[in-house]
Amino acid sequence: MIMARKLSKTLALVLCAVLCLGLCIPALAADYPSDTNGGGITATVTATPDSLAAGADGSVTVTVVFSEAIQCSGFNANVSVPSGWSTTANDVKVNLSNDAAQRAGYNATQNTIAKALSNEYGTSGDEYALVTGFSITYTVTGAAAGEQTVGLTNLEVKKVGLDAAYKWAAATAAVTVSAPPSNAVTLETVASAAKVKQGESVDVTLTLKTADILAAGTLQFAASDGTNSLTISGIALNTGIAGAVNEGNGKISFGKSGSTGAANLPADTLIATVTFATDSATPTGTYTVSVDVPAGQGLYSAANTLLAPSFGTAAQFEVYGLTSIDVTTQPDTTVYVVGESFDPAGMVVTATYSDGSSEVVPAASYTVDPSGELTTTGTVTVTVTYTDGGVTKTATFTITVNDAPITKGDVDGDGSLTMQDAQELFNYLVGKATFTDEQLSQADVNSDGSVDSADIVPLLNLISQI
Repeated sequence: MIMARKLSKTLALVLCAVLCLGLCIPALAADYPSDTNGGGITATVTATPDSLAAGADGSVTVTVVFSEAIQCSGFNANVSVPSGWSTTANDVKVNLSNDAAQRAGYNATQNTIAKALSNEYGTSGDEYALVTGFSITYTVTGAAAGEQTVGLTNLEVKKVGLDAAYKWAAATAAVTVSAPPSNAVTLETVASAAKVKQGESVDVTLTLKTADILAAGTLQFAASDGTNSLTISGIALNTGIAGAVNEGNGKISFGKSGSTGAANLPADTLIATVTFATDSATPTGTYTVSVDVPAGQGLYSAANTLLAPSFGTAAQFEVYGLTSIDVTTQPDTTVYVVGESFDPAGMVVTATYSDGSSEVVPAASYTVDPSGELTTTGTVTVTVTYTDGGVTKTATFTITVNDAPITKGDVDGDGSLTMQDAQELFNYLVGKATFTDEQLSQADVNSDGSVDSADIVPLLNLISQI
């Protein structure tokens, strides 16, 4: 069983500093000197990675490797658990010679790990596993500066068939944690939106995160997708910073760069807000904001010390745009008569964008053609046009336009108005023909309720218009 004991408070605090302040952690490498039962086998301890960035959280894996594989039925050891480090059973692995890895037991309260091995882990038959070492992965959340010694203690591996066990005394490795460099200064960029549509703008703020160090300097802003760069449409400087100047082309300066006299700025001071513009020609994709110190320039403290800047995680945003529109629901009316106007009621138009999103377009935002009186019969194509962010897309569908039905004058019932209809009406008027009720309705061209000579002229007018 692997048993762990806690580091002293001093050692834990020092290790904490390594991780929180992000300073270099030299590789943890040490051999356990074996006692009389060690059989000359050594165990080497390493830590990966052997350094962490200033103030960063992360993970560190401590690995123990034996100088030769040991056929064993189990092992145990005390394991140091520094302040700010944590692990679970899922993060403790036993490494076997057949490239397999088995979980070891973990007791978070007692800071111990343990593993009992049986022949089920062997490479064949009744053989027990050949153990080459084990590893523990720690999650790191904080630390403080200092120097400390870390290591495992009382490591014991039980060899199969022997009452004795391989034993090693404590393995130690010194870890030195230095204070952050006095000239380090951290600034941070944040975008006002994760996505911006073509034709819109996005603001990016630059904020000082390190207190009482930065007083003056020159900075250059840009945003690029790796191939294309965005236009900077404006820079709003913090007017509370002495000597703040927008030099154009994405460059700003402030304070008294390269000279003494400027006051240090407090933490969380807004340096500037930079506005990046897009238009319909802006390529879609992810853009990353960069902030650099121009060649020959620098950032300075009030004491005229040249500072070493870092900018944290660069702000990013996605530029997206209209890619297509579709008529996803047909209008209520798709069959018309010549002279009627197209009615879009019930029609749904959906716009699709490069980021995969879609939205219904308000009826007032798109146009249709033809939009007025329908003059062409047959199958007519209707074109829907929508513009968003300067990008215009169209969609089409068809309607049917029929001739207007003849409601008066078709006395002979052939579906058209000809001089034959006038002749039939004349014959009726002089008593040479009789009409059915339908013919009487058609012959009452002036709609006065009777069929007489007053219907002759209106009928001839209708025929002349054909």
